[in-house]
Amino acid sequence: MEYRNDQVDIFISSGTAAMQTAWYLLAMQFKNVQLFQIRPPKFRKSNAPIKIPVSVEVSGITSGLEVIEHNEVKTKSNTNTIITASMTKLYQQADKIALTNNVTTVILGQTGTGKELIAKYIHKKSKRSSHRFIAINCAALGDNLLEGRLFGHQKGAFTGALTSSIGAFREADGGTIFLDEIGDISSKMQLTLLRVLQERMVAPLGTFKTVKIDVRVIVATHKNLWEMVNNGSFRADLFYRLMVANINTIPFCALKEEERIAVFDFFLNKKQLLFEREKPLILSKAAKASLLAYPFSGNFREVEYLITRCYIYCHKSIELEDIPYRIRHPKGTIASLRLDDLEKHHIRKVLDMFSGNQEKTRKALGISAGTMSNRMKSFGWNSS
Repeated sequence: MEYRNDQVDIFISSGTAAMQTAWYLLAMQFKNVQLFQIRPPKFRKSNAPIKIPVSVEVSGITSGLEVIEHNEVKTKSNTNTIITASMTKLYQQADKIALTNNVTTVILGQTGTGKELIAKYIHKKSKRSSHRFIAINCAALGDNLLEGRLFGHQKGAFTGALTSSIGAFREADGGTIFLDEIGDISSKMQLTLLRVLQERMVAPLGTFKTVKIDVRVIVATHKNLWEMVNNGSFRADLFYRLMVANINTIPFCALKEEERIAVFDFFLNKKQLLFEREKPLILSKAAKASLLAYPFSGNFREVEYLITRCYIYCHKSIELEDIPYRIRHPKGTIASLRLDDLEKHHIRKVLDMFSGNQEKTRKALGISAGTMSNRMKSFGWNSS
């Protein structure tokens, strides 16, 4: 091609997977190529459009393409983590784990409670912070693809393996590998992972040659691993090998009201920088009350998505009518305004949240064991 050796700038925009493939194919045609994401000057004093440099990296699996923005938006506190009072103990545990070098860790908790953020926190606080942090979603890949992505593969080792790959464990050498949704891997992969953890060696697919690795392994799941061990769907030996240290994340609805408000403010400030607004959006009194009454089953991730949506449609404040109907009128609410009906409904929700555990429920409610027992009896529930 005529311009193959020239510096080439390609201006791209958000699009479909087919468009991403087109960007990649264009980039591969030139030695010196720079991709730019263009954003309009809306909400900025300058009329000039914003040019954001973008790099492309081919993943270890040929079907993947990652687009990485170099000017990643950072919060005012230079962190993407908010630590409320209820989370203090959790992050104190993370600090202790970070002081170690090779301890495997399991992070347990509901979807959207920030398990990967805690894993990154441990990595950044550890001696391994100067090396890579590699995150893999185990639920997204089948056995062959997952094994090849984790441990590497030779060209032609399986259908679609058009090139060789060293694998995520070797990519993270000296650093940390985070395996999300570990409860979804097959029995075969459980055994393979157990051997890797025990021997600290990996053998890429398509070869019998083993390679020594030096990584910290952190895994996460929203499933009850101990229950899976008892019903035979998760290997007990792998469970004990992984569960050297464990952290349990906190669901958003378990936070105190002032903490939930602090989380709203955190995302309002964070998205202000992303959307380049002069001031953060303000929650009206009615909108705040509506959000505080909503359980947010999607946890912190759902809160973040909601605040992002508000920045798209709102300019100065968030009013009640700006909140989606499903949040303003969630299913499961009761029409009765009687205090005892509301109390009964709330205690039932908290009991369900803690899977019927009365001790955890009464602590979350801030009541004594005697009060909890009396309430259970008055509602006709089994208090044993």
